[in-house]
Amino acid sequence: MMGLQIFTQEIKSSAVDFLSEYLKTHHPETFQRIIATETADLSALTEPEIEAIAKKHIRGAAIPV
Repeated sequence: MMGLQIFTQEIKSSAVDFLSEYLKTHHPETFQRIIATETADLSALTEPEIEAIAKKHIRGAAIPV
């Protein structure tokens, strides 16, 4: 099964876009493994809420076996 990565961060959208473009250009194998990005204030979320965000994206992803 291919690895799965979800980036959840509390940084500005422009930083998320920069990281995404950087990975696409310099590390395409890593970029291909990103299924979603989520901008959130992690200090305001509980662990179950963070897990719910991750599960929402996992359900929407086509994950090869």
